[in-house]
Amino acid sequence: MANLYSNSFSFYANTTGVSNTTDTINITNAMTYLSVNNLVRYVVPTNNTAISGLTSNTTYYVSFVNSSSIALSLSKGGSNVDITLSNTTSTETHYIYLYIYIYI
Repeated sequence: MANLYSNSFSFYANTTGVSNTTDTINITNAMTYLSVNNLVRYVVPTNNTAISGLTSNTTYYVSFVNSSSIALSLSKGGSNVDITLSNTTSTETHYIYLYIYIYI
């Protein structure tokens, strides 16, 4: 079995891209590309700061998705990770990568 990244989604690590209230990450047309229980990886570029509650280069499951946002969980079917922005005006771009598995 091999795993590949398929789609990547970028968002700003500020109040435009993340909601402290709902613990969600804003991704345009999220339901078009993502489903609950999809396996994704959260990535923060070098010298940038991860959103509190998340760890860069860590795999999460999508626990909630609608047309404009997703929530992440540490386990399949688990509860949303409690995320908190410490820098609400950041211009850092962070990434979510969707895993696609190829069985060989």
